[in-house]
Amino acid sequence: MRLKKLFSAVLMLVVVWCGMGLTPAYAAYNMPYYVDVDLTNQMITVYHTKDGSIARQMLCSSGLYGRTPTGTWYMPTKERDDERTEWYYMPNQYTWVKYATKIYYAYFFHSFLFNKKDDSTINQQSVDDFGVPASHGCIRLRVEDAKYIAENCLAGTRVRIFNSGQKNEELRSLLYISSFREDDGITYQEFLGISKDALSSGASGPDVEELQMRLHDLGYYGEAVDGRYATDTIAAVKNLQQDLGIAQTGITTTELKEVIFSDEAPISTGNITLKEGVSGPVVKKLQEALKQLGFYAGELDSVYDADVVAAVKELQRVCGYDQDGVATPEIQHLTYYELGRMEEALGEDFTAEQVTEEINYAKMIFKKSKIVVRSKPNTESSAVTKLSYGDSVLVLATQNDWAQVIVKNRKGYMRTKYLEISPRENYLYQYSGNGQTITLGTTLEQMMSGTASSEKAEFKKNYAASKALAYLDDPVEYATVNTGDDAKKLNMRSEASAEADVLAMIPNGTKLRVLAKTEEWTRVGYDDQIGFLMNQYLNFSEGTASEVEDSSGALNQEEEEEKIYRAVVQPNKKGGTVYIFEKANSDSKVIGSLGGGREVWVDKFDEAAGWAHIKFGDKIGYMQVKNLAFRLDTDYTIDEASGELVKHSNVSGDDTGDAGDAGSTGEAA
Repeated sequence: MRLKKLFSAVLMLVVVWCGMGLTPAYAAYNMPYYVDVDLTNQMITVYHTKDGSIARQMLCSSGLYGRTPTGTWYMPTKERDDERTEWYYMPNQYTWVKYATKIYYAYFFHSFLFNKKDDSTINQQSVDDFGVPASHGCIRLRVEDAKYIAENCLAGTRVRIFNSGQKNEELRSLLYISSFREDDGITYQEFLGISKDALSSGASGPDVEELQMRLHDLGYYGEAVDGRYATDTIAAVKNLQQDLGIAQTGITTTELKEVIFSDEAPISTGNITLKEGVSGPVVKKLQEALKQLGFYAGELDSVYDADVVAAVKELQRVCGYDQDGVATPEIQHLTYYELGRMEEALGEDFTAEQVTEEINYAKMIFKKSKIVVRSKPNTESSAVTKLSYGDSVLVLATQNDWAQVIVKNRKGYMRTKYLEISPRENYLYQYSGNGQTITLGTTLEQMMSGTASSEKAEFKKNYAASKALAYLDDPVEYATVNTGDDAKKLNMRSEASAEADVLAMIPNGTKLRVLAKTEEWTRVGYDDQIGFLMNQYLNFSEGTASEVEDSSGALNQEEEEEKIYRAVVQPNKKGGTVYIFEKANSDSKVIGSLGGGREVWVDKFDEAAGWAHIKFGDKIGYMQVKNLAFRLDTDYTIDEASGELVKHSNVSGDDTGDAGDAGSTGEAA
């Protein structure tokens, strides 16, 4: 085997650049981590303060047009109860995010955007924009990375935001696949694909060419077969390792090479683009899936030929995509998504059948001007929309010289003399099994009722959520406090020692996520602090983040207080006053108005409907959410009956239990 271990200068510079080389010394800095945000590379690196080693490295999306300020800040304490928790509402943008951690002023680290407080409503655009500037100024992260910062980078953590001025696309391409996490069990050099004992970064020659060709056949490598073990090859091996469920180093050991060249090698379900002329196991896998879905009737010969092109075009047509017959990674994922959906609902032995419906389409043939689509079949009725020459409409019925049509899911009427009507067959696919049937494609009934929806849109929503929230299915270890007595609480120490300072006293029965564990002590997060608990007073269990409520990091799982907000009135577009309405309806009575900068109290608001229930002086009514900027305040509530502000206390009383540092249960105080 001819193997040249030529460690590339680029990647070696990465190690220096992201390691100790540019790490400032902070002799007096006592927080466990500090954070660098490189806006040039849209990359965040979290360092251990004790030695400058990298604890985590991740991609991000900062502010568009330079809206994220550069400088050095220290993370403040929480101002709102929902900071650093699973869900955080941003009223000025009318959006939800996860694990929002304030950097300073109105700038946060937080996750992708969500339209509602629901994982399935993830904002597709915020996922598509990941890795490039896209926000209003905050720094967006993968959900698991935002969660890491919320749980580990506590108040007082130093954050430096800067422009390095030097783009590092090699490192960015690796971070697109996954973040570097020290708890994954690999070193930072291994994350970069560097090894002295295996095929890895810098290697070249026939062995690498052979590996690249095999990775191409399996659907992991789509670049030129050049015999150079560079970033593209590292990325391909990482993706294959991810499918195998092993550490993603990008390094091909002797053992891994045996797996890659065996019949048990994994086959990609969407890492490279497939098109006519490509061949290999990855094409055969796609042929099998298309055949099960009823789109392909050819041989399973592993060749992407004209029949496969036709099958992919038909899938694209039914699901609302442009029909080019090219299986991009998204189209491959769509194929396996639909196959999985059918198997889950109908069983693996489901049957597929193509069915047709007769429909009438029409093209607008009048060239001189746009023609109005009317709400009723007469020229005096209101306009629904307008059509230009060449626009297509679905024709539901014709009577006299009028046609009832559907345009953009809206019904209306047009003169038939402006239309060229032609019948067409609407091809659908029906799948049956387990006593039920699922139809793929948009039916005429859906078109007529205005409920037509594209499979493309549904798939994109689910696919974005599954990719962005994949961490939710990772196994998580939890520790439940067990002092043997509800009156006794467990001391959380600043260090793994019974002599260390007590940071908090945790009630019996509290469930916390395990951040790290030794034989005697477990590291957890509780009430904005991270500390250590003695294992002898903990019961351990395993679950997933989506199954078990997480009370680690900065999360305090005490019962949530009733919330009330102070909100500052934002002037309307013309700079004028903003109305207070008697009801949550702009047609209701106006009971007052306020200029920009005035402050009101808010005890209820519905971001979807766009209205907030407010109090200002003696006036109680409604204002539009878009005209308010919120700030959480838990010192008051609004009395439902009188409308008066009532101050209340957040103090829960003496929480010392059976006080005493050792007590009858050791660390249980």
